[in-house]
Amino acid sequence: MYFLIQLIIALFHHRKVRKIFNAAIREENLILGLSTILCTQMYQDWIGRIYGVINPEVENGEFRPGRIQDPEGNLTQWVDRYVVGQINLLRDYIREVNLFDLVTYRIKTLKGNNFLVMLEPVTWVVIPSLMKKFLVEVTFEGIILYIILYRILA
Repeated sequence: MYFLIQLIIALFHHRKVRKIFNAAIREENLILGLSTILCTQMYQDWIGRIYGVINPEVENGEFRPGRIQDPEGNLTQWVDRYVVGQINLLRDYIREVNLFDLVTYRIKTLKGNNFLVMLEPVTWVVIPSLMKKFLVEVTFEGIILYIILYRILA
């Protein structure tokens, strides 16, 4: 029962944060601003997350494989510095549009030099773990209730 109450509170809080986030997407043209700053196309999925792929070999929408040649041979370090620089631009932009307290971002390494960047409301991180705990709690209580009723009725 405890996790049900926590889940309901988290869902109401998520609803408020998501309204603010969606308003910022509409009013601030957040997707266009992020696409411009990160030099990649950003999209919004049905859950409300904004995502895009950062690739250092793509410049202004064109694939340029020779762009990341490092004369010292430190290709991995160059790519890491590039991605960190892009993330710093992303963080500064989020702070500029006053969404720093409401949005979190994740970075996932994909195949090659591609990095998936996802922005999502900060409350979305908590909800899946609360749902899992709630389902475990309900299942456990259901089993106990079934055993008690089976003993009484048998």
